[in-house]
Amino acid sequence: MKILAINASPRGSKSQTLRLVKAVFDGAKESGAEMELVVNAGLKLSNYGGIKLSIYR
Repeated sequence: MKILAINASPRGSKSQTLRLVKAVFDGAKESGAEMELVVNAGLKLSNYGGIKLSIYR
């Protein structure tokens, strides 16, 4: 099983959501799952007229 978690909380490493995701990952690790965590707390996202998405740091 493969699991992808995307944490979009602006609190970053202090996020309660991140704590929850890590707890789920610990349980999934025991059953042999492959996991990847994407954290976008440090990224600023801008929308240009709903057509393009620009990601910058």
